[in-house]
Amino acid sequence: MPMDPLVSNKERVQMSASEIWRITGFRFTVRDHRRIITGHKTRYHCSQDSLHKKAPKPSIGHDVKHRDTPGMERFPCNSQLTITSRFINTLDHSRKLVSIRLEHHVSHVPYEDISLKPEAARIICESLHWSTPSTLVPKIQEFYPEITANQIHSAWTVMSEEIWKKDKMQLPSAKALLEEYSDEVDVFEALSEDGVEMIAWGMKVTIQKLDIKVNGVEIAMDATYETNSKHMELYALMSEFYGAGFLISYCLVSTVESSEPGKRTKAIARYAHVDKDMAEIGALGQVWPSARAQICWWHQQKAIKERITKAKLSTTPYDAKRGHAEFSFIDKNFYPPGRADPGEREGGREGGGRDTAMDEPIPTPTKPDPNAILFMLPPSQVPLPTFPPNTEASSHAGFIKIPPRKPSPEVDEEINSSIRRFCPIELREHVLSRIESHRHAHPFIPGFAAPTEEGIYHWAVKQMYSFCKEHDLPELWAYLWENWYRSKRWRLWARSSIPSEITILKTTMICESHWRLIKRDFLHHFHKPRLDLLVWILISKLAPRYYRKLDRLMHPIARNCERSSWRKIFKKEWKRCETAPISDPNERTIEYRPDVKRWVPPRFFLEVRQSRTAPIWSHPSLRPKHISSKEGREDIKASRVSDEWPESPEDLDADSISQDEDDEDEQAAVDMQLRNQTY
Repeated sequence: MPMDPLVSNKERVQMSASEIWRITGFRFTVRDHRRIITGHKTRYHCSQDSLHKKAPKPSIGHDVKHRDTPGMERFPCNSQLTITSRFINTLDHSRKLVSIRLEHHVSHVPYEDISLKPEAARIICESLHWSTPSTLVPKIQEFYPEITANQIHSAWTVMSEEIWKKDKMQLPSAKALLEEYSDEVDVFEALSEDGVEMIAWGMKVTIQKLDIKVNGVEIAMDATYETNSKHMELYALMSEFYGAGFLISYCLVSTVESSEPGKRTKAIARYAHVDKDMAEIGALGQVWPSARAQICWWHQQKAIKERITKAKLSTTPYDAKRGHAEFSFIDKNFYPPGRADPGEREGGREGGGRDTAMDEPIPTPTKPDPNAILFMLPPSQVPLPTFPPNTEASSHAGFIKIPPRKPSPEVDEEINSSIRRFCPIELREHVLSRIESHRHAHPFIPGFAAPTEEGIYHWAVKQMYSFCKEHDLPELWAYLWENWYRSKRWRLWARSSIPSEITILKTTMICESHWRLIKRDFLHHFHKPRLDLLVWILISKLAPRYYRKLDRLMHPIARNCERSSWRKIFKKEWKRCETAPISDPNERTIEYRPDVKRWVPPRFFLEVRQSRTAPIWSHPSLRPKHISSKEGREDIKASRVSDEWPESPEDLDADSISQDEDDEDEQAAVDMQLRNQTY
């Protein structure tokens, strides 16, 4: 080979080994290399040679997970490769001489290179700021199918460290990273107990766009775990905006007891939807004293379903006297005969550690039944004469007292254990359906009780108590009363406890969907990432999705764009009601089949609006027949979606309506819409 002063003898040997790998398909590992007088000499052996396999060195660190992954397949090829590069002098000029001596005795499966190609690394490096590992995987594998998704995620993590890794310690690095994003987030001063680490920040862009003080009516709060290497729980606070959820703030804490997400945020909410964790509900009351906590419907159903499927009879401690003092129809003698389980409390103990239910004062006797109507009738007959005691009429009456049977604890326990059931299988669906109807009952919705908060509460308790007593289920009643139906727990999940409005959110699924999005699209290949990496992903990768969605909802375009998820459910329910059979007063079954195309405008399902007060559903086409055309025009304008997104048509003032009336083009559109309606 001709002389090249820029290439050393060692580099020339390495280039020759790479050429042998490319031509033969076998890769060789360096055994030793040494300098010689005239150049460089390196000896190799086949990378798949079983005679030169190194002994495994398992890690002995703390909490190390040893994986049973088989290594590369080995073969007894007994290979030897020697490459020498040396300088020689010829008569005309000097040259480099490369000599190769190769022995390979087995033609086995060629070596597969799984290292990341330089071209793939360049694509990852150029896409750090605008892409995620999940989006890069199909793009890179299209050109390099041998590269795995784990390799791409590992390379993306290492290359992006220059952006998000500010310190070797995770907590200081995460705080420094949040300070760099001061234009997008507000870092809160977290007030926590000693030994508790906490980071809290608010999504400034979302809060400014939503104007939380005005529109933040409902929020949902939930926590998730296994998102970082420090085992800190991640809390998220999300606001409901026209049926969709948007991020308000995050909070990372290391313990549940001291979790007060967003303690110094300026968000104001009337309703907070949470799971059944009483410690979380207590912390919520300290941060937002005016907010009403509402337990998630899904978490409630899940907890009750899990409990009634268990065969354990010992249930929550139950005081029948307190129940009777609150509702006179509750029998003092209807209580579980067995021993109670002091540790069985849904959501934990109230008050953050002690059972305050037993410390509450006994309530005063209940008021008359709110669902009953009392009539005062004058007496129609003369009352019968009464005989004084010890008279002749009463002396002939005989009384026999029969003492009650003294139960035997051993016999009763044996009978109960063989016969009694906490809740039979055939009754479980009836229990769940009754609880669901009690949850959704509201004074705005006519039902089976008086349209008041007290009437619905009385009706629900009496119906559930009668059901348990009819089927002789005292353990079930004790569980339901102490965990769900007593007054302090009833206010946490029943919609009738808020008689002025009906909350739009029923569950915390907007938070659950948020966690699924994080773990599926961003953290799927990151096993417990660092805190600073998690913070960077949440702010720079996930938050822009919410910003784009919020812009689309707040500034709608003429085209049909993304809508709230509840509209699809509303349309499906509407279509079901089209063919729903109803009965007339003559008990004849008829079919209710309205012509939707003639009854409502074509964009009815995209323009109908949901409110928290009556009427629940508002649209220009949904109005009584006796309303005049002028009133109908005002209803149409009031219900039209605007940039302010009012909660109900009544939120628009008279000045805005009068300004709309001055617009001739808009007035003509309203008149045309009224003429096209069929009532």
